[in-house]
Amino acid sequence: MKYLLSAGFLTMLGACSNSDNQSNSWGGSTRVTEIYADDAIVPIGDGTVFRFNFTFNEEDVFNDQGSVNLVVKVPPQLAYRTGSAEIDGDSSREDESVEPYVLKCSKDGTYLSFTLIRYDLDNAQAPGDDADAQLKLTLDGKEYQNNVVVEAAADNGAVAFGCKTTFIPDEQEVVSVR
Repeated sequence: MKYLLSAGFLTMLGACSNSDNQSNSWGGSTRVTEIYADDAIVPIGDGTVFRFNFTFNEEDVFNDQGSVNLVVKVPPQLAYRTGSAEIDGDSSREDESVEPYVLKCSKDGTYLSFTLIRYDLDNAQAPGDDADAQLKLTLDGKEYQNNVVVEAAADNGAVAFGCKTTFIPDEQEVVSVR
């Protein structure tokens, strides 16, 4: 179940979102709890793996056919390595490959929007820190800069994002590109 939202609708949602970042805009428990990069320095022309730990309401996903919407904001100094995104699987299963909807913005960088359904999360391994699952992907270095911020948010409803929409992250990770 994939869907796209118009920029006008996303802007409307942004005005209604909760700014305390402790719960999502619909009051549930779906959120990014931690982001970390395998390396603090991302080499230009090469990349590093970023891990996004998140929680979700299992009742919503497994019994009510809901989904987890996870959005990653990638700054212009980094680029998503196509085909690298996957949900970390438990020890009995391989990782589950997932593909994002990609929105490139001229100044803000790129948004990666994942709609994760039951089949994406069935065998997800809980990574710890009270998270239920982990999305991992590779970001490649494009342009030299210190203190580059990668941000992410998750919700069981829509996450407001867009080239002219204020993105409110649950968590962020700072790296340098060299």
